[in-house]
Amino acid sequence: EDRLKLRERECVRLKERLADVEAMDPEGVARDAGNLRKKLQDASHRTDAAESELEGVARDRARVTMQLRRAEEEVQLLQRDIEIGNAEMSKLRDQVNNLQDTADFLEQGKSRAEAEREHLR
Repeated sequence: EDRLKLRERECVRLKERLADVEAMDPEGVARDAGNLRKKLQDASHRTDAAESELEGVARDRARVTMQLRRAEEEVQLLQRDIEIGNAEMSKLRDQVNNLQDTADFLEQGKSRAEAEREHLR
């Protein structure tokens, strides 16, 4: 955008110079006017190129913005998956603890039953 504004200002400046030169002597005016027309034409081409480049940059920015949005959405989905995984892990740990408690209780019952059997023998 800065380059485009610079080119537009250059075009305005050249048009003003062209008007000033046309007000001068006829011989030099024709030569200077031709030079200024060529410079004005060159400036116009550079302005067109700058506008085209600006459009390309805008397209690139839109594409990158879309990719960024998709990446942010993917991060959110992954974070949600992690939260779900952590909750499932917590449930599994609780189940493991409950099963361990049950195993310990059954082992104690087994030990008591063996001790009672030995006592009854």
